[in-house]
Amino acid sequence: MLPYNFKRHSMKYFCRIILLLFCSLAVVAQENKSQQPLLLQNDLDWGVEHFKLPTGFAQEMTVSGIEEAYFPPGWSQIENPEFWSYLFVWEIDSEQLLDETKLEHNLTLYFNGLMGVPKDTIVPPKLPSTTVVVTTQQNSESSTAVGKVRTFDNFKTKKMMTLHLSVTQQRCTQNGKVILVFLFSPSAPGTPIWDTLQSFAIRDGYCEN
Repeated sequence: MLPYNFKRHSMKYFCRIILLLFCSLAVVAQENKSQQPLLLQNDLDWGVEHFKLPTGFAQEMTVSGIEEAYFPPGWSQIENPEFWSYLFVWEIDSEQLLDETKLEHNLTLYFNGLMGVPKDTIVPPKLPSTTVVVTTQQNSESSTAVGKVRTFDNFKTKKMMTLHLSVTQQRCTQNGKVILVFLFSPSAPGTPIWDTLQSFAIRDGYCEN
C-alpha cells in the first residue's frame, strides 16, 4: 500500500496537469477564435489578422477601432500575381465618413509604421510613404475613392513600391461606427487580382448590430 502522503501529492500533481491542459486548450481556442473574420465575408478562406486601431506600429493615427487584414496565399511571393495584393477593413468610432485629407494622413502614418520608416528619413531607397486619395462618389452614408500609396517594401524587395488602392466607406448609424474597406495591389485596377479583391463584402446586416 502506498503511503498516504504519496497518494495525496500524486493526486495534487494529477489535478495540476489536468488544469494546465485545460488552460492550454482554452488559450488555443481563443487564438483560433481571434483569427476568424468578423467584418467581411471570407469565402476564399484567406489568412486573417486582427489589430486594434491605432496600431502598435502607428500610434499617431487619428482613428480608433479595430482592423482586420486579409492576405491571399501568394501575398509574399514576388513572382506571384497576388504579391503585395491584399485588403484590410477598419471599423472606427466615428459619426462621419473620413475625408480625403484624413484618409491620406492615416494611411501615410500606417505604412510608415508598418515599414519601419521614420517620417524624416531621407536616405534612399528607404523613403517615407506618400498617399494620394481621390473621391469618386460620396453621399452622407457612403463613399468610394481611389488612389496610390508610394511606400518602402521592408518585407521582401527592400525597394520603393507603388500600391494602387481603392477604399469604400459605409456609416453604421445605429452604433456610431464607420466601416472602411481598403483594397491594395501593385497591379493596376482592371487586372484579374482586382476582381478577386472586389469579391469581398461586408457581412450582411453587420451595421444593424
